[in-house]
Amino acid sequence: VYHQARLCALARAAKVPDTGVDDITVVVAKAQRGRALAAPLVAALVDAIQSRGRVPRYRVHEDLTASRRVAQRLGFVAAFQLLAWSTGLD
Repeated sequence: VYHQARLCALARAAKVPDTGVDDITVVVAKAQRGRALAAPLVAALVDAIQSRGRVPRYRVHEDLTASRRVAQRLGFVAAFQLLAWSTGLD
């Protein structure tokens, strides 16, 4: 999604190897959050993924409450929690 010629939101899907699952991620620029941009992007990806006979999976960081609400509104349910490890990079 572009606003005033600037990219402000995007969603993408990536196939999980050797499964019928596609992981969905969405990013919204901080200045554009709260404008309901994520849900239509994710919904369009869900439709595209399901039309190919694959299963959509929405990935979200546990601290991102608004993104979790998007997932819930679109019918996703929590399946598991992922623990991420870092080398100190944020």
